[in-house]
Amino acid sequence: MSEQAPAPRSAEAAELSGKWHDLFFHRRVLRAGWGLLLFVLLTVLLVAGQTLALRTVPRLRDVPHTILVPHDSLGNMVALFAVTVATAVVTMLEQRRYGDYGFGGVARMPLLLAGIGSGAAILASFMVALRAMGLVAFHADRISSTANYWRLGIIWAGFYLLVGFVEELLLRGYLQFDLTRAMASLLRTYFGARSGVAAAFWAAAILLSLFYGLLHGLNVGETLLGIVSTFFLGLLLIFSLWRTGSLWWALGFHVAWDWMQSFVFGTADTGLRARDHIWLAEPLGPVWKSGGSAGPEGSIFIFLALLAALGLVLLLPRHTAYPDLWAEAELDAPEPDPDTMPDPDRTV
Repeated sequence: MSEQAPAPRSAEAAELSGKWHDLFFHRRVLRAGWGLLLFVLLTVLLVAGQTLALRTVPRLRDVPHTILVPHDSLGNMVALFAVTVATAVVTMLEQRRYGDYGFGGVARMPLLLAGIGSGAAILASFMVALRAMGLVAFHADRISSTANYWRLGIIWAGFYLLVGFVEELLLRGYLQFDLTRAMASLLRTYFGARSGVAAAFWAAAILLSLFYGLLHGLNVGETLLGIVSTFFLGLLLIFSLWRTGSLWWALGFHVAWDWMQSFVFGTADTGLRARDHIWLAEPLGPVWKSGGSAGPEGSIFIFLALLAALGLVLLLPRHTAYPDLWAEAELDAPEPDPDTMPDPDRTV
């Protein structure tokens, strides 16, 4: 007895399937809005799940040297795991490479080292300038031996590398990319923009930098001026992505900036102080000049330091950010309106 061939799908079923596919995917790639929603949900769920799991193991909270600063090291590890997994999932669904979201590109190690050198040099110069103006005093800390300086310095460098990866991946990685993609699509669809990528990139940058500043505003000791300077610091880091095509310079700058503030100079970092430091910086004079409890990022003079950092970014080699996104924008660009095009046969 021969098997019957399967009945062909009806036209209505095929049309319905196509509509569902087009709702979630564009050219087999997950649409930007769904990608953003999935990324946020995955990150929140993973952080919540791991946090609850850690609370069931009280021993972990009492491990010596695990919590080294007011930030919880375990909390940052949880956040890094969550954002890494969430990025991997949307990378697969969008059929892209992990490096497309900021950590690819060329000259990765030179850019990372350039960022570290820039962050350390500018922060050190800024602190010396504040001292010269009588706005900060340095007191030597009591670390018992030179060996402890090295050991603690490496521990703190590792900690701030962890913090840097979390913040760059979360706020200037996938979210920056997909917000740019979503906004550029809207600009092309509803405003007839040819590409929309540049305008969308900076609109996304402003939104995420604003969130970055407000997030640091939750820290005890942060000030309004400190929040504003953190917003501009976020824009500086995103500008390095626009300039170099990757986040490697931003990561190096971010890590060195925080490490110099917290471990070397012992000043507050957006309102929070490290437990161990070589020097202990004491702010003097008006808060708007010295930074007060917010640290040097709460000083009006921080904007001069950020301008110096901007000048260094402009010296970096230029590479296109999101080359695949520019190519996608060209494919989706609206056709020119023939009514608005000049008539080649018209004589003036």
